[in-house]
Amino acid sequence: MEIANTHDASAANATEEKFLVMEKANDEQQIASEEEKVKQQVEQMVGKVDELEQRINKVAQFYSSIGKKKSNNTKGNSVKDRERDKVTANLKRQEAAQREIASEKRMQELIRQFGTILRQKQ
Repeated sequence: MEIANTHDASAANATEEKFLVMEKANDEQQIASEEEKVKQQVEQMVGKVDELEQRINKVAQFYSSIGKKKSNNTKGNSVKDRERDKVTANLKRQEAAQREIASEKRMQELIRQFGTILRQKQ
């Protein structure tokens, strides 16, 4: 009778160990799946940020070229007008640069936060 109880107990322990191993494997698969989803989302965001950066650069180049064309056509304008155009163009460039820096900082912060989340999951 004691041998049967011992055998039943060892079989129960083996079954429980198999269950725990399977449960741990399932948890690891879920974590890996979640990590992959987060990585894909980060990649999508990086792609969007790159696309926006390219658009901003195109707009900045457009306004820069317009400013150059205006400065060539303003030979008859007063010095005051030309100076005002230069200041306006410089302000636009500075604003574009500030927006770009701000977007880079936001992206770095997002990447840092995702890294923190990924490290917490491990």
